[in-house]
Amino acid sequence: MEETIYWILFWFILGFLVLQWKLLWVPYILDSFRNRIFILRDELFDFCLKHDSKFDTSEYLRLRDLMNSALRFAHKSSVTDLILVQVFIPNFKQLAIKEEKNIERIFQAIKDKKSKEFYEDLRFRFNYEIVRYFIISSPILFFVFIWILFVSAIHYGLKQSLKVTVNFLSKKIEPQIEYSDHLIGKEKGSSLFLTT
Repeated sequence: MEETIYWILFWFILGFLVLQWKLLWVPYILDSFRNRIFILRDELFDFCLKHDSKFDTSEYLRLRDLMNSALRFAHKSSVTDLILVQVFIPNFKQLAIKEEKNIERIFQAIKDKKSKEFYEDLRFRFNYEIVRYFIISSPILFFVFIWILFVSAIHYGLKQSLKVTVNFLSKKIEPQIEYSDHLIGKEKGSSLFLTT
């Protein structure tokens, strides 16, 4: 009977976590990711506007297209999809390397030092956002995150309760130690008096 109750409780908690992940976590992560990419895209536009840079340069168009693709297809992308693509599309790795080299060539061709630094920094931050999204939108990593949060909460609670207990005991014990020290002092004084 007890085993049945535990199993029911286990499936109930698991179902609750899946619902939390689907209804709260994933939409929040997607909105957060898109918001961050919008900010990066605005930075790209503002930079070109302020520095009288053309909006038809290879680096601008390439980075803008990458950001637009991320915004458009983020809800259809996941770590699982990435793994499946790498497993079932034989030329994927070669295509990815070729695309990376093509982007590298475009960014290396930028002559203005300030523009080059800006584009490289923006590209790095864009790649960081992509990796971050893939990691925190993964269901396995979501449950790992919940578990770490749960364990951390218990650890913090135990640490705090231990601290409170120690403080409480030290307040109770200290007066008794002082009193016993006082009694020991008295005994020593009386023994000295008796010996003299």
